[in-house]
Amino acid sequence: MESIVYQIDGAEETAVRYTEYQYDRRGQTTGYAELSQENEPTADEIKAHQIRYYYDSDGKLTKVTYPTTKNGVQALAYEYDQNGWLTKIKGEVQSGDGSTEKTVRSYTYDSYGKVKEIKDYRDLLNSSDQAVKKVYTYDSLDRVKEMTYTDLETGKVMESYQYSYDKNSNITEKTQVNNYPKEDADKVNETKVYTYDTLGRLIKTVTTDHKKDDKTKAVTYTYDNVGNRLKEDNGTTTTSYTYNGLDQLKTSTKEKGTAVEEVRQYDYDANGNQTDVKNTRTGEDQTYVYDAENRLSQVSVTKDGKTSVIQQNIYNGDGQRIQKMDGSDVTNYYYQDGVVAYTMDAAGEQSSQNLIGTEGNILATQRYQKDTTQYYLYNKDIQGSTTSLVKEDGSADATYQYTDFGETMIQGDDQAKNEVCYTGGIYDLSTGLYYLNARYYNPEDGRFMTEDSYRGEILKPETGHLYMYCANNPVNYVDPSGHWAIAIGVTAKAGCIIYIKTGVFFVYDSNGNSGIMLTMSGGVEIDAPDVARATEMIIYPGTNNIKKLNGYTADIGASIGFGIFSLGGSVNIDLQPQKMKNNSGGSISGGMSKPGLKFKVSAAATKSKLLINFKNLLKKNYTYTKKIKNHNVKIVSKKNKNITATISGRKIAVSKNKKIRMCRSK
Repeated sequence: MESIVYQIDGAEETAVRYTEYQYDRRGQTTGYAELSQENEPTADEIKAHQIRYYYDSDGKLTKVTYPTTKNGVQALAYEYDQNGWLTKIKGEVQSGDGSTEKTVRSYTYDSYGKVKEIKDYRDLLNSSDQAVKKVYTYDSLDRVKEMTYTDLETGKVMESYQYSYDKNSNITEKTQVNNYPKEDADKVNETKVYTYDTLGRLIKTVTTDHKKDDKTKAVTYTYDNVGNRLKEDNGTTTTSYTYNGLDQLKTSTKEKGTAVEEVRQYDYDANGNQTDVKNTRTGEDQTYVYDAENRLSQVSVTKDGKTSVIQQNIYNGDGQRIQKMDGSDVTNYYYQDGVVAYTMDAAGEQSSQNLIGTEGNILATQRYQKDTTQYYLYNKDIQGSTTSLVKEDGSADATYQYTDFGETMIQGDDQAKNEVCYTGGIYDLSTGLYYLNARYYNPEDGRFMTEDSYRGEILKPETGHLYMYCANNPVNYVDPSGHWAIAIGVTAKAGCIIYIKTGVFFVYDSNGNSGIMLTMSGGVEIDAPDVARATEMIIYPGTNNIKKLNGYTADIGASIGFGIFSLGGSVNIDLQPQKMKNNSGGSISGGMSKPGLKFKVSAAATKSKLLINFKNLLKKNYTYTKKIKNHNVKIVSKKNKNITATISGRKIAVSKNKKIRMCRSK
């Protein structure tokens, strides 16, 4: 058990947040409680505010219970099949008639573990079983080709997405349909065509509106040599930007034809935080104040000599925002594995409860008003951006559209006051900024407000820019951590990919070698339970032979590697060496969802032992079993058919066509 007290000194009072963690022998979190109060909590108070976690013998999450007394879902249970793939998420629904168990979401997979279909049950709190069916199809490289969302009550396709890619797996075309909006003018049926430069930066988007006689609109972007945006031209207005030697934005000038419409002037403090934006047209001066950790603590606006504070923020010791004050409106945030689990108002009344999947993805939300509970489903696009917030009756409370860099347009009633918008980030409507954990992002300027505390990698120059968002490729990358970009689709280069299972690794390289490896340090197995839960694989581009990994280990908490996070239920890796060499192909399918811990390969006093190499096993029938520490490792090869490798109940299948299927629940 671990208890942490966070104390934040304010001008008028001291706010205290108590956080307590509980762990099992594996190091897995079994209890997590957060309390906002000035007095030290009692054991009963901690219990009343505790999120509880339960696991099976393989360490897979099976149940989460929430500290709520409200009607609605009070616990989630996770069911898996024999492959370890998540098949159902069930909710324990509390009402005046007692408690019942209902399905929140169900999954269907193909034989390789790719998600074929998801059913989200929208009328969960009532007696019906109406659902939104989400069907996924893939191209030959297992990249998402189409997503179709159908309401099963009406049989109508409410949303659909179609994607095309270039040889680098950049999305080149997206067709989107959204039939949820009540007004025909707000419905969406459009195609976007994306163009990139040789550095992979987005330089042009052409949108064709099929509802308006295929009318087209183009937006172009130009950059300097280090990635600062110099100009944005949407065909009607042109915005030009200037910078100082530290890549800090100094001015933005918006012109319509030859007429200057608006000029903004920006200032920064000595720590590189954006502190002031003056609008010369409106006379408005927006001021940003930061705490000692360079976290945004206050936003105020001055106009005509009058200053108004429009937002104040408080954080815990982990850097998470735990309170936001928009004028008199107070929101207290409580987290589950770094994701907002529920919120409370200033009076301590619970205002929302998010239902979270095993990957930290918010599936649905409950909103409380007095004695009523409203249930909403989240529909999302391939980037994880919310597109529709679906009510119990199948209509949408709100629908969402975004510009390339995330400027947000909301249509509908928005009674839920939803904050989970672009790429799943928290949208602060009062400031127009996105809270992305480590930093705040300004989608209008397409850059962060503050410097990145992560200084980048020598071999990746684009990571050295301290303000740039997603290397100016927001179509194919997301940045949920505020530190580094994560691709939503990746092409594998020559290198090793390591699958982590608490000290037992699945490894492969571009020479066709693959196998099982154990990492030891001083005779002790390297154990990383949180890593195993958050991160499936790591790419090491500089290492193209798994035999060279002896003496190397995953150095947790060191500098940043490039993590791959599964979105689509499984990951397919093409093992054919001729496709992996010279960066000419091969693929890793599936998208990216949430950030986990990052790694790099670093020399250390460890021993990595290659237990078995799969390379020639397909040529014969073979069975290998061994107990390694607490792990049961079993490899079975069926001649000219397939290889299956199982580590502590977690199956990896290698098919005849030399493609590895990484079994991964969504």
